[in-house]
Amino acid sequence: DLTGNGDAISLTGYSLAPGVAWNGVRPGDHLRATLYWQAQATPHTDYASYMQLLNQPGERIASQDNPHTGASQPTTAWPPGNVVTDTATLPIPANLPAGRYRLIAGMYRLDSGVIKPLSMSCEKGEKYGDAVSLGWVEVK
Repeated sequence: DLTGNGDAISLTGYSLAPGVAWNGVRPGDHLRATLYWQAQATPHTDYASYMQLLNQPGERIASQDNPHTGASQPTTAWPPGNVVTDTATLPIPANLPAGRYRLIAGMYRLDSGVIKPLSMSCEKGEKYGDAVSLGWVEVK
């Protein structure tokens, strides 16, 4: 669950493009993933979502921020309890060495130009800073 500013939004799941879980991705490809969000109540704030691919030391290798999420409507229009899909596409650098990379996702709001991440709590997933770890992706 992501919480902040009086709002609570759950990441109920995610999916990767077909074959990625088994075959990984190649340098120069794009990694596509869909996040499934669910607001507990209609959010008061319009949040941005993000997805990042990190190397073993935790450095960002690829990322996509969706300023109003990758959904068809801003979070302030999300009906409580409905699952909303949010798609992101990460460009994998052409010179990226083969290996395992961590995929993370989260949400934030901009407050006077300052990023304010929603706080993360995980019951079934793994917390990674202010984000949730979606697991590992193999670059081959």
